[in-house]
Amino acid sequence: MSPHLSPSVSEQIDLNTKLDYPEVRSVAQAANLLNIGESLVRRYIRQGRLRAYRVGKTYFLRHADILEFQTVDRNPGKPKE
Repeated sequence: MSPHLSPSVSEQIDLNTKLDYPEVRSVAQAANLLNIGESLVRRYIRQGRLRAYRVGKTYFLRHADILEFQTVDRNPGKPKE
């Protein structure tokens, strides 16, 4: 194919097709996995306590980062006496 010709319709990527990346989660999916609300997930992201990647106005989280977050104490407080 010549570099000056546009690709045929069958060669173009359909941007409306939902891509399934099992290692990437939305805020809603992360909230469900962590058993907390979506607003709390966003707060943890803003605070830097939960790693996420922002594309436009949407956050995406790696499943591995969610699992790592689950293993640490999310709300360290005063020790019980």
